[in-house]
Amino acid sequence: MLPALHEGDWLIARNVSGAKVDLAPGAIVVARDPRDGRAIIKRVEWCDAGYVSILGDNSSASRDSRHFGPLEIGVIESVVVLRYWPPERIGPVR
Repeated sequence: MLPALHEGDWLIARNVSGAKVDLAPGAIVVARDPRDGRAIIKRVEWCDAGYVSILGDNSSASRDSRHFGPLEIGVIESVVVLRYWPPERIGPVR
């Protein structure tokens, strides 16, 4: 899969912390890495029974659910909705 995001992209994300979240596979989300608490941006692979599996688009360099397992949906902080920089890439993030 080609990466949806590139270094230098500026994004707008909708805060979903504490809200009931209905995530679909393919959505790009912001969560906290359970190992060190850093913010990570990943793509939803699957959601089921209150858990979500997230994967990076660059599988050879990504630390994601393959390394730390599925996450509780409640730890998803935001859903990325729009790229607003650079100008030639402005638009919805898919």
